[in-house]
Amino acid sequence: MNPYSFQVVMKVGLLVFLFHILPLEQTLAASDSTALLKKTLGDAINVRLDSTGVSAEYCPDNTCEVFRSPNTQAKSPLADFVVLYLYYVSDYAALSEFRKMPEATQAAERLLSQLGKRVCDSASQVETIKCAVRHLCKHHNISLLFVRYDENVRSEVPKSLEQDLSRLKQPEK
Repeated sequence: MNPYSFQVVMKVGLLVFLFHILPLEQTLAASDSTALLKKTLGDAINVRLDSTGVSAEYCPDNTCEVFRSPNTQAKSPLADFVVLYLYYVSDYAALSEFRKMPEATQAAERLLSQLGKRVCDSASQVETIKCAVRHLCKHHNISLLFVRYDENVRSEVPKSLEQDLSRLKQPEK
C-alpha cells in the first residue's frame, strides 16, 4: 500500500470511528454554532479555547457579555448556549439584526427544539427557553460576566442568569 492510500484509509477510518461514537447531529453541531456566531456577528464575537477553558465574548461596543466554561471540551455547548442567550435573552439593542437573520432564527429554534425534547418538560416557549439555557449553564458550568472598558481598564462584574431570565417574555415573531 502506498503512503497516499494509507493516509486515505486512516482518514476514512477516523471519520467512521467518530460518526460511530458520536451521533451525527452532535458531530456536525460541534462547529455549527461557533460558525454561525462568527458569520452573523463578525468581529463583535470572539470564541477562545485555552488552558483555563473556553470563553466567548460578545462586544458590540465598549461593553461585553462574556460567557465562560472551565471545561475545555465545552466549546460546542458554550457556543450553543451563546446562540440561545443572545437570541432569546440578551437585552443588547445591537442584536435586533441578528434576531432577524433567517440562519440565526433557524439555529436558535433548532437548538431550542433539540434541548426542549431532551431535557425540558415545559408547556410554553418561554419556559422551554429558560429550561434549555439553565440546563446548558448548569451542565457545562457556564458563568456570565458583564464587562466594561473605562479608560482602557477592563472591569468585570458577574451576571445573574436568573435575573436575566426573569425579564424574559414571549418572543416576538
